[in-house]
Amino acid sequence: MPPHLPPQGLNFVAAILLLHSDEPTAFSLLASLVVKLCPVFHVPSMAGPHAAQAVLAELLRRALPEADRHLKRLGAPIKESSTAWLLCAFVDVLPLPSTLRVWDVFFSGGSPVLLHAAVGVVALHERTILAATEDEPLSLKRLFEDVRPNALMRSVTSPRVRRAAEAMQ
Repeated sequence: MPPHLPPQGLNFVAAILLLHSDEPTAFSLLASLVVKLCPVFHVPSMAGPHAAQAVLAELLRRALPEADRHLKRLGAPIKESSTAWLLCAFVDVLPLPSTLRVWDVFFSGGSPVLLHAAVGVVALHERTILAATEDEPLSLKRLFEDVRPNALMRSVTSPRVRRAAEAMQ
């Protein structure tokens, strides 16, 4: 990646930070995100997102085995979709209030919070996923469109998501 171009996804993150804080605070939060919380997410090798996608796949398998199997049968592109979810920290898929709620937890809990949020969204829409057929393709992006902040946080902290996350630590 040429040094003069910002890493992929950070422009969305920076824009939200600038909309909700002054420039020095936005810069400090962005630096914290990149340097402390996700140091290998925004590098040319994409080592962080690739590793996180493997963890996400395992979290989905452990927390939501039926939904995970069904998504695989349908050929749902979790890996490809989750790249944007992780690099942009959900800015481009979740409604802003839900994104900001995830960020509140993310800044104290680090990158695992992004994975838990992804599993939480899938858990919220498990019935929709299980009802999907090959004749009616499932839009992963649509699953994120109407997620309410409180519902997402309840889903993220649900016993099955917590147990799956704890089992992987």
